[in-house]
Amino acid sequence: MKFILNRLIYLLFVLFIAISGIFFLINKMPGDPAYGLAVSISQQRNMDINKALEIAHQMMGIDTGEPLFIRYVKFLNQFIRGNIGYSTYYQTTR
Repeated sequence: MKFILNRLIYLLFVLFIAISGIFFLINKMPGDPAYGLAVSISQQRNMDINKALEIAHQMMGIDTGEPLFIRYVKFLNQFIRGNIGYSTYYQTTR
């Protein structure tokens, strides 16, 4: 029983490190993760790319004015609740 409990704790630790690493890598990469969605929105609705980028940020739940740590805490909160973000394939949050 102790072995299983140790493995479970190790699994949760590794999962936390992986999720955190992915979050910070994506947020520190050059460019904007919402840009691809914004291009699609601007083409579909025939609008300016800057307005489409604002809409894409809202759809993806990205607030560029917040500090990174606040966004990280919100991301972890949503992840624990099962919301892992906006799906560009299904065009909905899952």
